[in-house]
Amino acid sequence: MAQKPCSAFFGRSRAPTRGRPFLQGAMVRVYVWEARQAAGLTLQQLENKTGISRSTLNRIENGQIVPRLDQLEAIASATNTRITALFDSPLK
Repeated sequence: MAQKPCSAFFGRSRAPTRGRPFLQGAMVRVYVWEARQAAGLTLQQLENKTGISRSTLNRIENGQIVPRLDQLEAIASATNTRITALFDSPLK
């Protein structure tokens, strides 16, 4: 019987604030806000470049949801950033 995946891994966990790890107890952190700021983009501009809604981007930036791989790829491309620069993990 296969193990059920941890629900927190799939973004059902809420983070307290920007700048703190979005998964409590996990060693993963997503840096979308930092990449967007470094690229000088607004949420609206990032939405236009990625096709990801502003509300979803905002929720990713605030750690309320975990971005899918295709979303990370789109964000990396739009911000001219390597995809590995968008997250931090001890397994990186």
